[in-house]
Amino acid sequence: MFLGIDVGSESLKVVALGETGHDVAAEQEPYTFDTPQPGWTECHPDVWWSACLEALTRLGRRIDLWQVNSIGVTGQMHSAVLLDKSNAPLAKALLWNDQRSADAVLELETRVSRADIQRVTGNRLAAGFTAAKLGWWRKHYPELLAQVAKVVMPKDYVVFRLTGQLGTDVSDASGTGVFDVASRSFARDLIRELGFFPDWFPHARESIEVVGGVLHSAASQTGLRQGTPVLAGAADNAASAVGVGASLPSTAMVSIGTSGVVLVPTRDVRVPTDEELRSREPLHLFCHALPNTWYRMGVTLSAGYSLQWFRRMLSSAVQTGTNKGIEKGTETNPEISFEAVNAWAQHVESAAEGLYFLPYLTGERTPLMNANARGVFFGLAANHDARHMVRAVMEGVGFSLKDSLALIEKTGAMPGTVQLTGGVVNSLVWSQLICDILGLPIGMQSRAGAAYGAAQLCRVAAGLHPTAQTGSDKEGIQRALQSQGASGSHLSAGDGMGTVLQPRMPATDNFQLYYQRYQAIVRTLQGLW
Repeated sequence: MFLGIDVGSESLKVVALGETGHDVAAEQEPYTFDTPQPGWTECHPDVWWSACLEALTRLGRRIDLWQVNSIGVTGQMHSAVLLDKSNAPLAKALLWNDQRSADAVLELETRVSRADIQRVTGNRLAAGFTAAKLGWWRKHYPELLAQVAKVVMPKDYVVFRLTGQLGTDVSDASGTGVFDVASRSFARDLIRELGFFPDWFPHARESIEVVGGVLHSAASQTGLRQGTPVLAGAADNAASAVGVGASLPSTAMVSIGTSGVVLVPTRDVRVPTDEELRSREPLHLFCHALPNTWYRMGVTLSAGYSLQWFRRMLSSAVQTGTNKGIEKGTETNPEISFEAVNAWAQHVESAAEGLYFLPYLTGERTPLMNANARGVFFGLAANHDARHMVRAVMEGVGFSLKDSLALIEKTGAMPGTVQLTGGVVNSLVWSQLICDILGLPIGMQSRAGAAYGAAQLCRVAAGLHPTAQTGSDKEGIQRALQSQGASGSHLSAGDGMGTVLQPRMPATDNFQLYYQRYQAIVRTLQGLW
């Protein structure tokens, strides 16, 4: 049995898989992060560890955790955890969607040019990246930064609490802004040039390498067997890609949780030309969780969050139904349900009868790279009601994902299929909209997710996954990958594949026109941001 742990933005998930990849059990422990100011998001690392203990304790009441062969841990990227010399957290972690570091990016780019940073790391610095957060701390809390001994990501802190060993993996390290993705190692010279210390950053392992075994103290708290191997793990999107089978450029992954992601694997990590640097600025190039594999990725910061925001906003304002068929709340549960808004969207025509939504509630990465961008409803008319606004939100998120796919395709990648994962798969309406907007067949991966992918990494390391038919060593896995590439196959997400959706005509053609209008609205408003 293999265990996957996902340190998410708003909950910690644990998934147990059998040796053949079948689900055994799962648990989830919710928590909240703090928003002390608009655009700020932070969370104390011990919140994640407490949630891990609670989730594992509940899981241990259902299954025998002594039967777990190994553990893979995944989690949100970029969120900077500062540790002192005793490996205790110095402050709350600034999360991936925290935007306070926008000015710090500009300051860092005065030390090293944007183009030079991108040549080394494969990525333009974003406000959410770890390096930008360190720049913000240096400006506002230099005395705190002087106490830093190590900088890790959320999943790394949980791995440390499990094993007593500090480290990270190449996929999570890729999002720090100071990692050489081509050599799969921290860029020590760049770190110094930016005014930081290379020793802050722990050794970056491949995702399938073992960091250490479960400590006696952690075993007694969780019910796990002492010494159970814990892998270095992977960033959430890399783990999810493993879970859905996205290992070759022919298969893209689209994930919609709080944020939205379009990810396409690649083997192309050559140094780009200056023109390519400029055109690829809004995209990320990160190490995959599989050796000698990378991926290009576009991110929209408020994807599922946009629909969640609209439901909460509407629920707080509307406590009774209307003759338009809007489901009303109750005194005990005033929040309008996801099922209700999903039904509304089903009965509204495409383009929400002239209404468009830009999902930039917390700034935007791809394609804008602008922390100051904000959400917009455009085209509101007297005939529109909440149903049209829900439909516009769903389509707006779909258009923002198309922005990312279009930029990735300009790099030469031409995926033929998409694997869709995240909460969106619970909505056939929204999933079909995304299929029509992207114009590609979509497999709905109801079983997938970052925790599931982390558990699948354990199967890869054990030689039980199709990627590792020749063994768990790096060379064996790479031979398997090369063999798969020659045959045109890809990672299998196991049994239980979801529904496959096909683009519908003329909806796909119509969405091309609506997408062009969406882009025109964005271009018009860019100057205001």
